[in-house]
Amino acid sequence: MILQMLLALAVGSFAGSPEAFLDSLCSHSSGEGAVAYWQSCADPAGTNPPAHSDTIRAILSARTGLTVEPGEDLMNKLGDTRYVSVFPESKWSWTDADGSSRIVRGRTEVAFLDGRFYWRTLPLSQGGEGVTVSSGQRFLMGMMFTIVVLVVAVLALWWTKRRWG
Repeated sequence: MILQMLLALAVGSFAGSPEAFLDSLCSHSSGEGAVAYWQSCADPAGTNPPAHSDTIRAILSARTGLTVEPGEDLMNKLGDTRYVSVFPESKWSWTDADGSSRIVRGRTEVAFLDGRFYWRTLPLSQGGEGVTVSSGQRFLMGMMFTIVVLVVAVLALWWTKRRWG
């Protein structure tokens, strides 16, 4: 357990870019040390949502398979050793406790301070709006896609038979 926490802190501490840091947050979003890891990576100047253990536990417990697509980076320089990378249209996706896929787009901020990355703002709060796709809807979309492929295949076969005989 201690070795895993040290490894997680080392990976987060030496992330080469804000995008790699966000990926490390996603890869450490489950398990025993997830809350401690997210707290250790929280900006000391303050975060949104708050980096309290109960808040982070509530956010992470309802999400499995957390992934992020940061999008375009707008960097704000705040000094020689501190800057903030702002991703205004980052896309976070996960599967919730009901088995539904969820996607949230929003502002993500990653601060760089004294050689280490910290998260400041993430669009993962409980009240965040997003798109929900239930498992029934995924099944229905799969069936519709299958029907479209079959119709295209039948039309291609009909055209081929008509053309060559």
